[in-house]
Amino acid sequence: MNKNKILTTINYIFYILFLLLGIWYIYRVYENRTWEKITVKSVLIVLGAATVINLLKGLRLYIILFGREFEKKEYAVKYMQTAIINMIIPLRLGEVYRGFSFGDGKLIKSYMDSYIIILFDRFVDT
Repeated sequence: MNKNKILTTINYIFYILFLLLGIWYIYRVYENRTWEKITVKSVLIVLGAATVINLLKGLRLYIILFGREFEKKEYAVKYMQTAIINMIIPLRLGEVYRGFSFGDGKLIKSYMDSYIIILFDRFVDT
């Protein structure tokens, strides 16, 4: 099987997983009637905080990757994809996906380098 075909298949599996998790979450919110407690102000605060935090984390990872040749747009798209997945999947399994996604040869040449960089990023995060 082609490497790109494997990556595409894994991405589709993650997208289906997130769709199912989203449907489950909406069901839980509807069942518990927690949507009555949500205000526009609270949603804007949460989205704003998540945006700022992810921008800072993305900048930190960009600084770690400094010196490697890649397009900034490609990095931004890849980081946004993995950040969303990383927020949803528990137990830091999103970091496994991030290492797999970054190590596909476009940003980082090997999976081993990718996982070492992600491990270093996690170390800096603590």
